[in-house]
Amino acid sequence: MLAYHCPHCGKCWSYPVKKCIFCKSDTREVSETKYTVIGFTKVCVPSSGNERVPYFVYLIEGRNGTKTLLKSFHEYHLGHAIDLAGIGPQAVPAVVVPGNDPALR
Repeated sequence: MLAYHCPHCGKCWSYPVKKCIFCKSDTREVSETKYTVIGFTKVCVPSSGNERVPYFVYLIEGRNGTKTLLKSFHEYHLGHAIDLAGIGPQAVPAVVVPGNDPALR
């Protein structure tokens, strides 16, 4: 998954942001594909746009501490290693939360 990170203030985005909207510094692209499941919920009630159930929403963490939400129809368990490069379109990363890796600051 490609994320955009501001090395000055530490903010991250999951969509293309060339300049940080907070400090106006240039952002840099960070590519991360290997994540670990650190939390999840199973959704069993359909909603508009999400009629197919059950599905899972995972909180996953990259090796650099970056966290993101992932919707998937596959069941994983806490601690499960997920490589986003290998799971294809059945999983959809939703948001990115900056980690605590000093290399990203």
